[in-house]
Amino acid sequence: MSLQTLSSFERSYRPRLADILGDGNVKHLQDFGNLWDYARDLFQHGFVDDRELYFLDLLPGPSGEYVQGLGFAEGLELPDAAEALAAWQQPSGREDLAGSPLYSGPGSGGSFELWSLS
Repeated sequence: MSLQTLSSFERSYRPRLADILGDGNVKHLQDFGNLWDYARDLFQHGFVDDRELYFLDLLPGPSGEYVQGLGFAEGLELPDAAEALAAWQQPSGREDLAGSPLYSGPGSGGSFELWSLS
């Protein structure tokens, strides 16, 4: 899943769905702990540029104005852009998830160091 999809859900799709189904019936991205950590990890590692941040309504454009109100969530009250950006910049806590160089990944036998009989 891409960062753009995850952030678009929170800034565009979720407000519209909450307007239709009721706020209590539609969860926030932050309600899914691992997914929210993953999204923040992607965000903090540069998988988004200033143009995307502008269209996600997280950074002002050259005129100093935000996009707010364009697209799917038109007419709905969106969270404050500065608060939303600060939430994306909180530590993701995924530093220890890089894994070990001794393992090649799920379903594999690992690397030759694991198979040493000495």
